[in-house]
Amino acid sequence: MTTSSTLRRIRSGIVAGALAVTAVATGAVTESSVASAAASPVVPATNTVTADALPTVQIDGVVWSQAIVGNTVYAGGKFNNARPAGAAPGTNLTPRANLLAYNLTTGELITSFAPTLNAQVLSVAASPDGTRVYVAGDFTTANGQTRSRIAAFNTATGQLISSFAPRVNSQARAIVATNSTVFVGGSFAGSGSTPRGNLAAFRASDGALLGWNPNADYIVRALALSQDNSAVMIGGSFQNIGGVAQYGLAKVDAVTGAVMPWNAQNTVRNAGQDSGVTSLTVDGNKVHGTTYHFGPGGNLEGPFQADVATGDVSWTVDCHGDSYSAYSDGATVYTVGHAHYCGNVGGGFGQTPKWTFQRALAFTRNATGTHLHEVLGYPNWGGTPTPSIVNWLPDVALGSFTGQDQGGWHVTGNGNYVVMGGEFPRVNGVSQQGLTRFAKRPIATNQQGPRFNNGQFVPTVQATSTTAARVSWTAGFDRDDYTLTYRVRRNNTYVHTTTANSNWWTLPAVGFVDTGLTPGATYNYQIVANDPGGNTVFGSSVSITMPTSFQNNAYATRVRADGASIYWPLNEASGTTAFDRAGVNDGLTGAQLTRGAAGAIAGDTATRFNNNDQSRIRTSGAMLAPDEFTIQAWVNKTAVGGRILGFSDVQIGNSGHRDRQIWMDNSGKIWFGVRNEAGNRVTINSSQAVNNGQWHQITATMSAAGMQLYVDGVPVAQRADTTKGETYVGYWRVGGDSMGSWSGAPSNVEVDGLVDEVAVYPTA
Repeated sequence: MTTSSTLRRIRSGIVAGALAVTAVATGAVTESSVASAAASPVVPATNTVTADALPTVQIDGVVWSQAIVGNTVYAGGKFNNARPAGAAPGTNLTPRANLLAYNLTTGELITSFAPTLNAQVLSVAASPDGTRVYVAGDFTTANGQTRSRIAAFNTATGQLISSFAPRVNSQARAIVATNSTVFVGGSFAGSGSTPRGNLAAFRASDGALLGWNPNADYIVRALALSQDNSAVMIGGSFQNIGGVAQYGLAKVDAVTGAVMPWNAQNTVRNAGQDSGVTSLTVDGNKVHGTTYHFGPGGNLEGPFQADVATGDVSWTVDCHGDSYSAYSDGATVYTVGHAHYCGNVGGGFGQTPKWTFQRALAFTRNATGTHLHEVLGYPNWGGTPTPSIVNWLPDVALGSFTGQDQGGWHVTGNGNYVVMGGEFPRVNGVSQQGLTRFAKRPIATNQQGPRFNNGQFVPTVQATSTTAARVSWTAGFDRDDYTLTYRVRRNNTYVHTTTANSNWWTLPAVGFVDTGLTPGATYNYQIVANDPGGNTVFGSSVSITMPTSFQNNAYATRVRADGASIYWPLNEASGTTAFDRAGVNDGLTGAQLTRGAAGAIAGDTATRFNNNDQSRIRTSGAMLAPDEFTIQAWVNKTAVGGRILGFSDVQIGNSGHRDRQIWMDNSGKIWFGVRNEAGNRVTINSSQAVNNGQWHQITATMSAAGMQLYVDGVPVAQRADTTKGETYVGYWRVGGDSMGSWSGAPSNVEVDGLVDEVAVYPTA
């Protein structure tokens, strides 16, 4: 950017104190088509199951594990009764002791399968030929017969298999099987009098203990077989297998138990008392795992994918909040857990002040990009491969049965259906305890439609002249449709149609300018939202009477002509909105701002920021962080410090990812900072202080030419080595935010002083 080509001066006579006003020139914008509908790296749910929770038999406890055989789902856990879908807790009960089966197509309980186990089932697996279902857990009897934590049932008759009665002397947590061998993992020391360190194998025909003895030194939580059954992959909290260092993950020979070379543990490092691998499932040549950790001992909480043969990790998901189970249908990987921060995954959600949990997530099977660099103190996966989040976002409620405050504990499927088990009491706001199903179209009911925060779906209508009105609204979202269509009705006639991509954490501002209106006439506007399945939501209506006269100052006219995408004059007399006079992205204001101060523009007013976290403004709509932009604000301060304007990954509170920001340091100098693609904080700064009680225009740009900083239209700093920043979804914010370890960061991040004429441009 050069002063001569892109800084256009407006006559100084319109500026308070006779300061020259500069505006950064950008491409022209057609007023009748102003809109903001941000794109995001999130992937549409095109071939996934829908988010509709299909009616399914319920339980009165928790489901830990499931297996599908044909059209039957076997579910094991800790519960005493089943009841039909829709039945309230404690009503219409059918006794079921820790294990049941239901029809995958109908969701109804299978009455002919009614085993009784005297303690919880922790793992369920089917034999490859589908003739048996194996269970492992804490039980010591099954159907009244002694079974030391392992049992098998005939899928044709539902009967306990009498010839299979192996033993382990403490908890069995994981079970997998070939047609001839059953592998068990857990926290046990032996089978009968024969020592076995948390791993054992038994002959399927008669339950005899086999010589397979890998010997894990701590808890085994997960087992999976390679497709050819030649190898067993093991996950858990152990640190050694057979005396060989294997940190939470290992691969062993299915016959000898010898440790095989496998690289997964070199990347995913989860073991010990506070960390581990919670599940492993094989999909062709890939294995998908889930993890947890708190405190030392681990480096991942999300899912991962590794090569079955080599263990090379294809991708990880650096979402925070433990993950418990994963299922891949060959194109999409479904997971359950309690993710509360996915800000390091491109397009993912930031850490909200009150912790918003997404307890079911889906990801592309293949990596699509790389992680952002860590900013909250977690292990750093920055620059490593990650898949995209798929827009499949069912609302799984928190349960209380286990005392662990979780929703889903297990997920599996068969290609057309995904089934979930856990302790959740509701899904999508509808009572559905412990078990639920999801299905692909057209099996699913496709009833999840557009949704709006707090049920508010009403446009804001502002006159932009005597004959034009800006109609704007914040987009809604759909739990399984990424793109929604919006139609605008004026006086019951449709006058505009547009689309916007969104999910619950990425709600863009949407709108347009309606022209050709009559001065003095009254118009009624209503927005109608549709998803691709035809679900429709009609918003509330609002009216406007067009003015018969309208004035714009020369500065505002120039800002719009220069192509600002957001322009907040901050000249409102009162209220909690900073109206966007160039686009459709109104600012939402804190409660402690003071309006009506003398502004930078002659005859206009500014807003005072009062040195607290309620003196902040944020865009109403989210967007993808841009790599080419100009940000601009007028400031009048005597105090030092304060983040003036920047991009943040959350609307309210202190953000995780934040950059593209200008601030004042402890000496009154102005800084501009961007976090580049490598995760490094890159800054430039002025050499002169500006906290002299006078108005100063601060402008910062980034483009292919690099970063540039201007004070009062004069270039004061630049560098050419940074042309792109980190990619994440967020909001432009005026006022304080956490500054962390940025160079020149002030002691006080809040603004104490006057701010005026804030503008954002899409070019430099």
